[in-house]
Amino acid sequence: MTSPGPTTASTLAAQLLDALDNAYPGADRLAVLVQLRDLVDEQIGAEVRTMTKRHASWTDVGRVLGITKQGAWKRYR
Repeated sequence: MTSPGPTTASTLAAQLLDALDNAYPGADRLAVLVQLRDLVDEQIGAEVRTMTKRHASWTDVGRVLGITKQGAWKRYR
């Protein structure tokens, strides 16, 4: 499994935040950030389900998420 490097992810996040700064002032920006967080959380859950259906271990899932296997299992089982 390959993942984007930290520079790629942080660059993408910076570009997204710059776009939000330009498009959504104040509380509107916060509302959009909350919606994005929820969408990302849904996508992470879907990816975890895909990984476990493909027989990835909870240790592998936890490693990718930066949490323990127990934490991953508890949150996404």
